[in-house]
Amino acid sequence: MEKIGIDPGLVAGLKKIEEPKLAEKLSLSQRLPDVPGDVRLRGISVAKEGIRAQLTGVDVPLGGAPRR
Repeated sequence: MEKIGIDPGLVAGLKKIEEPKLAEKLSLSQRLPDVPGDVRLRGISVAKEGIRAQLTGVDVPLGGAPRR
C-alpha cells in the first residue's frame, strides 16, 4: 500500500473502528437557521472554498424588503 501512497497505519486504525462508529466520526451535521417562507435544500457539494449548499425558496424576504 505504501507504493501507492496509502499509509498502512491509517488502514489498520480504520479496521479497528466498528462501521457505525466510523460513520459517526465521518458524518457532518449542520442545522440550518429558521427563515420565513418556504426554503428547500436542493443539494450540497464540497468545493475548494468550503461547503456549498443550493437552496430554493418562495416568499423569502431579502434584505430590508417588507414581508407580505
